[in-house]
Amino acid sequence: CVLLDRPVPMCGSDFATSWAPRCPLLRGPIGTSNFSYENATVMEAGGAVALAAGYRWETSCAIIANVTAGEFDGHYPLDPFGVYHTCQLSSFRFHGQGAVNTRCAMVENPSYGLSHFDHVGAALLTITQAAIMPDGFYDVIHRSKESEPEFEVVVWIFYIGMTSLATLVSVGLFIAVVSGTWEQVRMAALPPVEEDEQYEPLQAGSRRKSAIVPLFSEDRKAEIHRRKSKHASGRGSSLGSWFLTTAEAREAPDESAAADHPFRNFIEDALDKPTFKIVGSLVIVATTAAMSNDDFNSPIIWKEFAWYMYLISTLFFAFESILRLISLGATIFCRSLDNLFNLFLVITTAAGLVSGNMLMLRLQAFRLFRLMGHVPTLQHLLRTAVLTTPRLFDVFLFVLLVSVCFAVTGRYLIGHTMTELSPRSNFSSMSLALLTIFQLFTGDSWSSVLYAAVASQDTDPEKVLVAFFVVGFVLFSVCIAMNLFVAVIIEHFALADTMENIGKDGKVASVHTMLKKAYSALYVHHSVRKNKKPLPNMTKADPSRIAMMRHSNMMIENAVERRIDAVKRHPPKSERLRELGKIL
Repeated sequence: CVLLDRPVPMCGSDFATSWAPRCPLLRGPIGTSNFSYENATVMEAGGAVALAAGYRWETSCAIIANVTAGEFDGHYPLDPFGVYHTCQLSSFRFHGQGAVNTRCAMVENPSYGLSHFDHVGAALLTITQAAIMPDGFYDVIHRSKESEPEFEVVVWIFYIGMTSLATLVSVGLFIAVVSGTWEQVRMAALPPVEEDEQYEPLQAGSRRKSAIVPLFSEDRKAEIHRRKSKHASGRGSSLGSWFLTTAEAREAPDESAAADHPFRNFIEDALDKPTFKIVGSLVIVATTAAMSNDDFNSPIIWKEFAWYMYLISTLFFAFESILRLISLGATIFCRSLDNLFNLFLVITTAAGLVSGNMLMLRLQAFRLFRLMGHVPTLQHLLRTAVLTTPRLFDVFLFVLLVSVCFAVTGRYLIGHTMTELSPRSNFSSMSLALLTIFQLFTGDSWSSVLYAAVASQDTDPEKVLVAFFVVGFVLFSVCIAMNLFVAVIIEHFALADTMENIGKDGKVASVHTMLKKAYSALYVHHSVRKNKKPLPNMTKADPSRIAMMRHSNMMIENAVERRIDAVKRHPPKSERLRELGKIL
């Protein structure tokens, strides 16, 4: 929509008149004594784009073709040239023709004339921009809606349906295919199992030695664990295997060695006590708070507090590392990535305290991740992120190799031709080519690179070839590369453990259960004292079961007697019941 020729006040000056100073500084009559600059007008030439509120600052429109004169009078605005259009359609229907001061002008299609639905080639590019990897989707859908205002509902249904099909269904299918293929390749790469350790085939009559079972199934996890444990020293050993060994060593320490060293047992029990963990968490929180406010312009008292917290944190975690080294032994201690990283932070922080290097001191901010130990779900997610690092590095190298190949191809296929259209994103040099390929990989304004590359070519075959080149790499990054990263993460994602942790009672439920048991124990003691019949250390038993019989003191006494008889007949195994047995 562009502006028509229209009268404007001589002293008027705004965005519609290009902020032009139109009111002369002269005062007094010119020509006649009744002349007034305030009432004078001048004709403003039309043709400028009518500014609209909001992004794009313009409005698309449609020219309505009529067969007979006056065919759409009262339905659409009519410009001075006798052309019906849809500019200011709402104002026209509410206020009439006098409220319309714009007309619809034919201009070039957006994106160098390549974003439109005039033919199949451009339509495919536009759909790719809007649906496959949405970029500038807002521009496409609003231009379409404004170009056909009478079919706005149809336009919305079309684009929403297309986006849902392309983004949610097609990309989801690519994720499933890539993840499934990755799983089959990983299973095939594992060494074969022995004849006496073969799994039964999934279907009767199958002659396969092993079967590819669904993701996250127990058979699959058991098979992978058996193969990795059997061939840990063979070709399956890698950095990822070292991470797995680290986790397993942390979860399953050497029980026989621990049994021979009671002092190690004592230290290990002390490290596992909730009190020690809570103190460590408080030290981490206090150190992080001091670190966050330790600036060059902080008060002296805060700087001193931060320094003392750095010292306390270093001493506490150095003491913890020494205790873990004594309890686990040097071999098992060095297998754990957590222990090594904690030792590294202790040494770095100590060096920072001696040298005054703030960077070394602030490295201990990584200890915040230890607070995830209080939330098992977050702890499993962090462990998954650590375990997937080596595999993600392999995928990263693969993507980097493909990206370099595309960058070299773009240098010879496009070269300097798109430099004028896109000075920052082009293939004029190897460095800019790699930067452009990275921009396409991330999907940031990739459609502008596509349209600039296609518009820079002269012939139609060259345009088609360049379009396939750019869209091909975008599809590779969206449908293959990204999903490879997803497949690697899913491979190490402990879904069963995470769902189990999510299903457990939270902190509020635990506090509620604790209060409920405490109330039950108090009620039992109150009932016993009321009847003057002693029941020593009844809280050592199961007070919640006895509290259910609180309506009758006799039933409580009978339940206690039955519990005593049961403990005498079957000696308890747990420490808590063993102590109860001694009391009884």
